[in-house]
Amino acid sequence: MKQRLEGWLHRALRPFGFDLKRYNALADPNLRRQRILKRHRIEQVLDGGANRGQYAARLREDGYRGRLLSVEPGAAAFAALQRASLRDDKWQVVQAALGAAPGHATLNVTANSVSSSLLAAADAQAAVSGAHVVTTERVEVTTLDVLAARFLERSSPTLLKLDVQGSEGAALDGGAELLGRVEARRGRARARGAVYRSGVRCGARRPPRPRRLRARLRRPEHARSRERLPP
Repeated sequence: MKQRLEGWLHRALRPFGFDLKRYNALADPNLRRQRILKRHRIEQVLDGGANRGQYAARLREDGYRGRLLSVEPGAAAFAALQRASLRDDKWQVVQAALGAAPGHATLNVTANSVSSSLLAAADAQAAVSGAHVVTTERVEVTTLDVLAARFLERSSPTLLKLDVQGSEGAALDGGAELLGRVEARRGRARARGAVYRSGVRCGARRPPRPRRLRARLRRPEHARSRERLPP
């Protein structure tokens, strides 16, 4: 009877572009994220490569009520980020790119906005994916360590999320002091003061090689952790 009912629901929904699947709470990325935030008692989140604030908004929807610091270099995306954070007094925003050292750089702004990068896009795939460059902007570059010193409480458990379109390596190089407190494993890490997640969505760009990212995180002072974070 149960199989017949499931079959009928599949046939009824698919013509409308929907399907029915069994819900697995253990595999739900939102619930996994909530569990990790609670388990590590996260009190502040540094959202590197925030775009319009989608990740931070998702955290709020999931019930996170701690401090948020979102960093985004693109002018249009940052304007949207500012609007999203206006009514949230625990959500701070900074307009800057993340790099190995403070300075300035050219941001390649793409049609889909989320693929904007300090790196150049590969033309072949870019036109198809919406990652083709439509303009460039001169942007300020800051570092993880500068942001941590200015905005973060050193003793507060922190989640660090990176989604900087191929510049993860440079961003990590600018966070030596912060990452010195991190225990790392395969680009994701758990720390006494920080939980690190590298969200490498590089679109048409060639992402940094995983081995190189791991090499940065496997310095002598870093110990491995089995912690994994959802997207």
